[in-house]
Formats: sequence, structure tokens, C-alpha cells
Amino acid sequence: MMHSKVVPNTETGNAVTLTLLGLSVAILAGVAMLYYIGRTTPQPIPLPEQEMIEDLESDTQTAEVDPRGGWRVYENETFNFTFMYPAGWIVATGTVHGSPAITVYESSQGSSTSTASVHDMQLRVTVYPLGVPVGGSGEAEVGSMTTITVPQASAHDRVLGTGRPWATTVRFDVYPSTWSESGFVFGRVPIKEEELGYFRGETGITAEEFDVYAGDEIRRFGFVDTQLWEQISQVLNSFSFTQSIQQATDTTLGDTDMIRVRTPQPGATIASPLLIEGEVHTSWYLGSDFPVRLETPDGEVLAAVPATVQTERISENYVPFEVALVFGSTTATTGYVILDREDTAVLIDEYDVHTIPVLFSE
Repeated sequence: MMHSKVVPNTETGNAVTLTLLGLSVAILAGVAMLYYIGRTTPQPIPLPEQEMIEDLESDTQTAEVDPRGGWRVYENETFNFTFMYPAGWIVATGTVHGSPAITVYESSQGSSTSTASVHDMQLRVTVYPLGVPVGGSGEAEVGSMTTITVPQASAHDRVLGTGRPWATTVRFDVYPSTWSESGFVFGRVPIKEEELGYFRGETGITAEEFDVYAGDEIRRFGFVDTQLWEQISQVLNSFSFTQSIQQATDTTLGDTDMIRVRTPQPGATIASPLLIEGEVHTSWYLGSDFPVRLETPDGEVLAAVPATVQTERISENYVPFEVALVFGSTTATTGYVILDREDTAVLIDEYDVHTIPVLFSE
């Protein structure tokens, strides 16, 4: 019997190997392609839901419009007023020169129990419901840019040579029955590198020569912290009466009653030509006109023109006036529109001048 020998089919084995190798290459190529597409195709970014976005926007807006967030509220039932003050500040009550005084001040200045010491602190707001005996300061005051919410209240700033305010006094034409017509609120901030200058007109004099009753003027120079000033402004802005207020019995017209300026308003941004219009009480001006000028904080006069009153249009003792000031460019950012009762460098009466703080447009 003959035996047959089986010989392996090498061609079939090679074909299977090549097929498997081709499939492996194809799979690897597919994986590489998918990886490339995943790297080059922008992927969607998960976004927060609309309600979450609105909540975040609401929280941001609340923070922006609430500069007194976390502040405390002080209320005085004896003199019927209230105000807000920052956390970490202290309220002290007592008397100064025999008159009641309520002071709120930053605690880092100390915690003195002496009202007189508190009264002298450099960073404070003090309420004097019955006024306080004070002499003339010899410092000019200008209309304040601090907003006061009490009806018929007027605020005036004392400013440095740069035009920056360092103190504000708020007085009231109407007030609770527990107040007197002399009552006022005073706020101030420290002055860094403070220097004092004494002037008679525009001539410098010594401190020994200074005489407030002769019309001499004190001018302060230095720097203030704008953040601290903003805090003082916010305390003054929060001040309000908690009792119905009554009309002041004093019939003497004050600065804001003597002249009623419709334009420009305090803090307005102005450009040349500047139209100034309003009305003036007949007892204030001396002739048929009165001087009006535009100055920078350092005393540079940009324009000066007399305003002529329209006497044929008298209405309840007030006459209208209108004047236009044409001025050139200036490097100053702030200035003052000044209306004088008469053309003189020495104005004894505080009502002889009306000042409006303004901003220059770029």
C-alpha cells in the first residue's frame, strides 16, 4: 500500500496573514482619523442656565448700586434724625461749648470718651442740632457736589488749592421742632501734607497779619484720600429727619434764596460758550448788573462778563438775568462759576457771592 504525504498550502496561509494585516492597518487608520477629527472639530462648551446668568447679573448690579452695603443705622430720638455709617466706626454723643453734638468717627482714631477730643478728630461727621458757637473760619465755601436728600437743605464744601473738597457743611431751611435754625451737619477728612496760606485779596500775608474780619482768607493745600471722602459723602447722603419738618422762622434770605440759577447746575459738564441764566432777588444786586466769572481752582479767570438784570420783568421781587461766557481751552478738569454782588475783592457778607462747581468737557 502506498501512503500519501500532506504538503502545507503556503499560498492559503499567506493570504490569511495579509488579510489580517490589512484589517489591522485599516482599524489603526480609522482610530487615527477619529482622533484627528476630535482634535480639530470645535467641541460645544457647556453654558450655565439662563436663570443662573440672571442671578449672577442681579448680584453684580446690587453690589454696584449699594455703596453702603453692611453699614449700620443710627437713630436719635431726642433730635429726630437718622444716618448710616460704616462698620467699625463709633458714635459718640455729648456737648461742645454747651451745645449737643453727635459724632460718628473711624475707630482707628481712638475711642476717647471726651466729646471735645472727638470733635477735633480729622475723619468724622458731626451733627449739631442746636448749632455751636463758632467764629469766622476765613475759608471760602463753594456749592457741594455731595447729594443731600433732605428737602430744602444746602451743602457747601471747603476745598483745597487743587479744588478737591476736604470738608462739607449741610444747613437746613426746614427742620424738626427739636432743632434750631442754627443746626447743621459737618463732615471732614484728613489732609495729607497740609499747608496753610494766608491771603489779603491775592497778596500773601503772614499768620500774624491775618484778620478774618478784614476779609482775609485762608487757603489750604495738600491731598485727601478720595475713598475716605466718598465714605463721608455717603454718610451725609444717608442723613434724614425722622419727624415732620417745619419751615424756618428766619425770614433772612440765604445764598440759595438770593440767587436762583437754572443753568448750569452744580456738577454740570460745561463747554464754551456757557449760558448762565436764572433770577436774582432785587435786594441782592446793587446796580443794574453784577459780575459773573469762570475760574479754575487755582484762581485763573477764564472769562468775566457782567450780567444785566431785566428790571422790566420783576416778579415777586425777583428779576431774571442771562449771560454767556466764552472761554478758551484749559488743562483744569474742574472750575467754578462765580456770581458776585459787587466788583470787589473783599466780600464781608457770606451772601455776597454765589459759587457753582462745574466740570470741563474734554
